Amino acid sequence: QSAEKFQIRSKIVIAADGVDSKIAKSAGLKTLNNPKDYHSGFQYEMAGMKNVNFSTLHLFFGTKIAPKGYVWIFPKGEGIANVGIGVPGTGSSEDSYGMSARDYLDRFIENNPDIFEDASPLEINAGGVPLSSSTETFVTDGLMVVGDAAHQINPIHGGGLVIGMNAAKLAADVAVKAIQENNTSRDRLYEYEETWRETTGKRMQKLLKLRMFLEKLTDEDFNKLADIFDGENMMELLDAKYKFMLKLFLTKAPKMLPLARKFLY
Repeated sequence: QSAEKFQIRSKIVIAADGVDSKIAKSAGLKTLNNPKDYHSGFQYEMAGMKNVNFSTLHLFFGTKIAPKGYVWIFPKGEGIANVGIGVPGTGSSEDSYGMSARDYLDRFIENNPDIFEDASPLEINAGGVPLSSSTETFVTDGLMVVGDAAHQINPIHGGGLVIGMNAAKLAADVAVKAIQENNTSRDRLYEYEETWRETTGKRMQKLLKLRMFLEKLTDEDFNKLADIFDGENMMELLDAKYKFMLKLFLTKAPKMLPLARKFLY
């Protein structure tokens, strides 16, 4: 294969090159967020697991298990699952065991021999997950940034596939019109960012507030939420609809009211 360098020119570039977007940086866009908004993700694909329901997604919370984050077991077939963790990259626990995501995940696996005694990893994945809801801006002359590169990620669970795909469609629609109008300036392309912030972006901002609230809860608080929330409440919560929480806390968890008012309303 040739090692020859060459240039490709385009009227518009839509950057989707991941969380550490070199394209956005080269265009002068700020892609860095506060360290507290970055989580470290670490995951094994494991085979040979047992004593777990392989038709169910499993999530585990707790300051000793995954401070300000969670561990997951996502089944992929009988005996095979993705086993991972997401925790703040800056550290968030007084636990002296270790501050890395892998440390916490390895300890979780070690503490659950009934599930992992005969299991072994097939693949390892790791990376950073920005949970600030978006970068400061993701548009400049001739460039739009989408997905992880724009930090368009759900601040609660760290998922971003659907969000990124929807953002890419918005960007593509604007790009087509901009090229037809022979105007690829930032002002013209800003239609994409404005639309995103008025739709998905509003929901992400609400979920960011929810993340701040959840990160202040103790393990006892989480256990209380598990007792008083039902499936419908959980779906409303993940959809950034949490007005119901004030009434629920008032009657069943009054100790949480001041915290909810501070971060959610």
